[in-house]
Amino acid sequence: MGKDPDKDSSKISTTEAKDILAAAAHQLKGSLQRMEINLEILRRRNAAGEIVEALEKDVKRLRLLVRDAIEYRLLDNEPQNSAPSVADLSQILEKLVADNRRLFERSALSIKLALPQEAMPASVCGNELERVFDELLQNALKYAPENTAVTIKTERHIDSWLVEICNDGPVLSDEELQRIFEPFYKGESATPRRNDGSGLGLAIAGQLVHKNSGRIYAVSGNAGGLCVCVELPLA
Repeated sequence: MGKDPDKDSSKISTTEAKDILAAAAHQLKGSLQRMEINLEILRRRNAAGEIVEALEKDVKRLRLLVRDAIEYRLLDNEPQNSAPSVADLSQILEKLVADNRRLFERSALSIKLALPQEAMPASVCGNELERVFDELLQNALKYAPENTAVTIKTERHIDSWLVEICNDGPVLSDEELQRIFEPFYKGESATPRRNDGSGLGLAIAGQLVHKNSGRIYAVSGNAGGLCVCVELPLA
């Protein structure tokens, strides 16, 4: 079984915070350098088209990185004092699959969702679960090979719900399974088909699951690939 990020520490140390900021600065520096080069080419050639498109992608990525870096830091310091409420996980998952189906089809992927006949009431503190599962779907989209399916499986335990999001991407090492929820972590076993994320999506998902008194961890699939597992308390 992969490592549960919530068991390490609910707060990051000052050293870790500085490391995150340093990594963010490095990411921002690279994007800004590409923007400056593209702008110079644009000035010299007076050719908009693909140069403008490249700039737009960099600007979008910078905005995403800044947004996620701020959210990650705020979540780390946010007290867990919200009163719990009840959310139906099946409704959240059905909506996310419907919203993302066309995006997956354009990437030559399909989504398979297996839900129980009953509702899936979970005890939650806030409305962030849609963000959690969307981050996990977007991660699967980046690594799943073409013409394969991303599967979402659910299972009821005695006092919790288990949601597994699995893809047929590369098999990760034990170390990679343990570290994929770290900010900006990039393993060596897998190369994403897309590189438009902030590098903080899985880290934020881990924080939000912890905020909702749940667990999140990664394991290798039965036939290879990756499964990210989320356990949330039953309402």
